[in-house]
Amino acid sequence: MLPICFPIRGAIVKFTEATVRSFKAPAGKKDHIEFDESMPGFGLRVRGSGQKYYVAQYRVGKKSGRTTLGNVTKVTLSDAKAHGKRIFDMVAAKINPATQRTKAAAKASQTFDRYIDPFLAAFKGEWATKYYNDNKRALEVHFKGLHGLPLDDIEIENVAGELAGIRKIGTTTMNRSRSALSKFFNWAIGEGLCKHNPVDKTNKAPEVQRDRELSSSELQRLWQALASEVFSDDERDVVKLMILTLQRENQIGDLKAAEINFAERRVEFPKKRVKNKKGGKHIIPLAPLAHDILLSRKLDDRKMVFGRWDTGFANYTHLKEKIDDIVKFNDPWVFHDLRRTGKTTMSEDLDVMGEVSESILNHSKKDMDRVYNNANYLRQKLAALTKWEAHVLKIVGTEANDSTGPKIQSNL
Repeated sequence: MLPICFPIRGAIVKFTEATVRSFKAPAGKKDHIEFDESMPGFGLRVRGSGQKYYVAQYRVGKKSGRTTLGNVTKVTLSDAKAHGKRIFDMVAAKINPATQRTKAAAKASQTFDRYIDPFLAAFKGEWATKYYNDNKRALEVHFKGLHGLPLDDIEIENVAGELAGIRKIGTTTMNRSRSALSKFFNWAIGEGLCKHNPVDKTNKAPEVQRDRELSSSELQRLWQALASEVFSDDERDVVKLMILTLQRENQIGDLKAAEINFAERRVEFPKKRVKNKKGGKHIIPLAPLAHDILLSRKLDDRKMVFGRWDTGFANYTHLKEKIDDIVKFNDPWVFHDLRRTGKTTMSEDLDVMGEVSESILNHSKKDMDRVYNNANYLRQKLAALTKWEAHVLKIVGTEANDSTGPKIQSNL
C-alpha cells in the first residue's frame, strides 16, 4: 500500500538494477510511472524521451505530492530507496516533504553575507562614520569565512574558529569584531531571520587597558615635527586640531564645513557624528589657535574641511608612520592617547573640573548626573580649552599671540 493511502497508477513490479535499466514505457505512453512492489509509493518514472527517474509518491492529509529522487543514470537503486524511505518517514509523521523543501530552500538562501548590507543600512543613521566602517569591515572582511553559510547553520564552533584567526591581528580587533557579529545576529533574530546568536558564550580576549599619555617633551617633539616638509597642510592641521580640541580622529578628519560656526567660534558635531549618542549634539568651543587654523582653511564650495572635498581625511596610518619616523618615541603611542594626555593635564595642572573635561571628551554623564544635569558647559569648556591651548603652546615654545606663525594655507 502506498503511504497514507495514495492511489497507485501503473503496474507493480519488483525493482532491481537490471529491471530498471531494461524497463520501457508501454507503447504510446509519453509519461509512465511503474511502482516497486517492495516499497509502496516508490516508483520509476519513464518519459517519452527515454529518461528515467526514481520518484516517491505520497499523500499528507488531503494533499498529494511526488518527489523526484534522481536520474537512474546518476543514482543507484539502493540510494534512491534510502532517500524514498526518508520521504515516507516524514509522511508517516504527517510532515509534508514539499513544505520541508520550501523551508530548506528559504533557509539556504538566508546566508550571512546576504544580510550584511540590510543590517548596516538599519543603523547607518545612528552610528558615527568610523563605528559604521568598523562594523562593516568586521562583517565583510574579518568574518569572510562565514559568507555563504545559512544563518541558522552558523554555530558557536564556526564563530570561535573565525575569532581565533582574527585574534592573530590583535585582541582589540578580535573583541570589536566579536561585538559587531553579536549585534548582527541580535538584529537578525529580531527580523525573524534566525533563532539563535552563535556569538553568545564565545570567549572575549583579555585587553590591557591603555594608560599611555605623552610627556611634555614628547608633545613638543610631535608638534615641532609637523614643520617637516613631508607633511601636507591637511596633515599638519588635522594633528594640531586633534591636540588642541582633544577630539577623535574621525571627528577631525571628517569635519564638515557646515559643522563650523565661525560666528560663535565653535564646532557643532551632530548626533550622528559622535560616539556618545545619548549626549546628542556635541559642541566644542574654539580656543584662539584652533579657531585661527580653521579660519585659514579655504572652504569656499567645499563640503569637507580636509582631504577631498566630499570624503574628508582618513589616511591616519600613513600619517602616523611619517610622524614616528621623525619623533621616534621610546614607547608605542596612538592618536587617541592625545585625549588622555589632555584630560590628565587638565585635572592635574590646569584645575579643570572633571565634569568639564569629560564634556570636552564627550563621555557619558555618570550616575545621577544623567538624570538631573543638563548642563552643556560651553563657557567652562572654552575656558578649559583656552588653558590647555596655552599650556601646549608654552611647551612647544610658541607664544600665544604668535601661535600660528605663517598662516597655513590649504593645498586644495
